[in-house]
Amino acid sequence: QSCPIGRNHQRSMQAMERGLIWVLVVLALARIAAGVSVRKALEGRSRGAGTAASGLAARVAEWRSFVDAEEEDKRFWGGQWPALEADLHGLQQAAAPERRGRLSGGTGAGGGSSGRGGVGGPASRRAEPAASAVETRSSPAAAGGTSLASASTTLRSLCDAGKGRIEELEAREKDAKRIYDDKRTAHQQRVAQIEERFANGTFSAAFRANETRQENHLFDYWERVRERQRVQYTTSLKVQQGLLARAESMLEVHDKTTSGKVVSIREQGEASADFCEQALAEVHAQKMALRTFVQGGA
Repeated sequence: QSCPIGRNHQRSMQAMERGLIWVLVVLALARIAAGVSVRKALEGRSRGAGTAASGLAARVAEWRSFVDAEEEDKRFWGGQWPALEADLHGLQQAAAPERRGRLSGGTGAGGGSSGRGGVGGPASRRAEPAASAVETRSSPAAAGGTSLASASTTLRSLCDAGKGRIEELEAREKDAKRIYDDKRTAHQQRVAQIEERFANGTFSAAFRANETRQENHLFDYWERVRERQRVQYTTSLKVQQGLLARAESMLEVHDKTTSGKVVSIREQGEASADFCEQALAEVHAQKMALRTFVQGGA
């Protein structure tokens, strides 16, 4: 028979061995878990870095498309406003040539003040034929004959050009609105992706805030581009439609006129010249806004 003390000692040693085994098992499991956590953390950082790089590339591409859109706006409106200004002078000269000096110098909207963005150069040269055609119509008796025929030719030319320009404006506005809607949808999708990656732990709170701020900042540019497009479109369309309506109305009277109806032509011409004064002021304001924009002040 073995000694009771020996048996107790043996049982104690066995219990200690079992306890030590459990400790080792727990430590091993803890190390495995720690390794998995570290690996996940590293993978998360890697995904975050990859996402950040991808986001940066997307923002660079978006910025380039924004710059391209601005350059196209500058090019288009840089030609549109002088052309519309020249047509207004052409209408005025066909309607009330005796007011030519008042319009070109008194409104501040163009005419002879080429140093202030007026119609000096190509635009003013476009208006010259109409001036020479009706310059001699200083009395009711001069309303018929060559002067009236020349004015009618000018008015027909303005009508044709106006219809084409309105079609161009409407088509351009349709495209601009579609592009803006696409940009807004893409922006909303990117913001949603940022929130999703923050929710799944890919983005930290600070990274999420930075990404959201940069995304909103970039889209703010697009909103300003769209607002500028909207203002220029509505102003140009309003002036162009008014010009076309008055040119068509005057042309109709010219085509039906007789010497006894010269007074009605003059009255209508004065009304059209009044419209030209107001419209030229609006065009001039838009040209100044465009010049400020081109020079980087907007």
